[in-house]
Amino acid sequence: MSAILPSFLSFVFGIFEPISILAGATYAFSYTEDFVSQQLGPVTVPETLSPAQYVVAHQLGNTYVLLMFLAVGIIHATTEPAVVRNYLFSVMLCDFGHVFVCYRAMGYEKFFDVWNWNPLTWGNVGISVCYFFLRASYLIGLWGPPRVASLKQKSKLN
Repeated sequence: MSAILPSFLSFVFGIFEPISILAGATYAFSYTEDFVSQQLGPVTVPETLSPAQYVVAHQLGNTYVLLMFLAVGIIHATTEPAVVRNYLFSVMLCDFGHVFVCYRAMGYEKFFDVWNWNPLTWGNVGISVCYFFLRASYLIGLWGPPRVASLKQKSKLN
């Protein structure tokens, strides 16, 4: 677990989020047609994807894998509170961008019709909003000051 974050946030950002990111990447790689067609809610699944759609879906999956490794590496390995804060701030901005892009693509009515969201929309929007507020709450100090890693923890990581 993180030497800096409270236990709950360490679990969320260091275990739960990387697993959910890996699940998203696996879905993008293994079920590419569904991954693409379900981005904006239930629609007809295309029989085949264009090469551009295939490349974009797999590049997004690859980006998910990168984010997963960054999350695990930063949350579990750093002993510097500034590194964790900068990482959480950066990813929080990306959460906002991720949700905003979904809003723009879905439109007002579909975006706020949460009862009809599919599982992919819940991941893209619902979970991202939760992550955003958890990150923001930590960054504004609602979880208290960052823990300082002990010399023993620092030596384990080196």
